[in-house]
Amino acid sequence: MEWKYVKKLSSQSLIDRYEVAYHFRFPETYRKCILVNNGGRPDKRRFVTKNGNEHVLKSFLSFNMEDQETIWKITDWNKEELTDQYIPFAIDNFGNLICFQKSNSAIVFIQLEDISLEFISETFDKFIISLYE
Repeated sequence: MEWKYVKKLSSQSLIDRYEVAYHFRFPETYRKCILVNNGGRPDKRRFVTKNGNEHVLKSFLSFNMEDQETIWKITDWNKEELTDQYIPFAIDNFGNLICFQKSNSAIVFIQLEDISLEFISETFDKFIISLYE
């Protein structure tokens, strides 16, 4: 998979700080992905939820505080919608969220307009593998 618009991670400690602040340990595969592709956009961006809806990922969220679309800002702006149960890590072109479910690290899609939730996959690895052009 090729990535565009990657923003060099200013410090690995930003991932650790986020984990402490939001009481969530990211899967190791995600951590490794962010170290190389922070804030980036994969060339394969389409995915299908378990109920058959196709969506297009815009980009992963950056951990750098100074970037435009950061995990920090998106988490803060969507506190009510995330209800302390979801951790956003990517967005679509409409600002909807692709998230980890805190209880089991499953991947879900949250449509913000009506706060509907769609299950994507059991793990981050399966989510990445499922992406297509």
